[in-house]
Amino acid sequence: MQSTKELSRKIRRAPSFALNQLREDGIEGVKYTSLRTKSDLRTHILGNPGTSVWEKEWDILIILDACRVDLMHEVINEYPFLPDSSDDLDTIYSVASRSAEWLSRTFSNKWNTKIQSSAYVTGNAFTAKMELESTPAVLTRSQPKWN
Repeated sequence: MQSTKELSRKIRRAPSFALNQLREDGIEGVKYTSLRTKSDLRTHILGNPGTSVWEKEWDILIILDACRVDLMHEVINEYPFLPDSSDDLDTIYSVASRSAEWLSRTFSNKWNTKIQSSAYVTGNAFTAKMELESTPAVLTRSQPKWN
C-alpha cells in the first residue's frame, strides 16, 4: 500500500497530470485521471478491499479486463452465455485497478500452490513487460495486433 506521503504527492500532481491528459486525450484523459485518483484514495483509505481470484473455487475463470458490471446488467438478457438474471451474476472487487498491480498481487508467492496448478492465457500486451513472482504451469502471452 502507498504511504500517505506518496499519495499526497500524487494528489498534488493530479491537476497538472489531468491537464496533460486533457491535451493528449481530450475529456477521456480527464476521466482516466479522476478514476485513477479515486482508485488510489480507495486503496489508501480502505486498504485493499478486493478479493483475490485464488480465494474463490472455480474450474475455469474468465476475467474480463475493464468490464463494467453495470453495463453487463443492462445486456444480460441479450447473451445466452451470461446468467439468466442479474441476481446470478457473480462479481467481486478486484485486488487492483491497474494491470501491473493486479498481476503482482495475483501472481504473488502467497498463492504459489494454486498458481502452479493453473494456466494463464492473456491477450493483454502489458503482461509481456511484467516479471511475475510466481509463474503458472502454463503461461501464454499472445501478441495482439492492434492498430
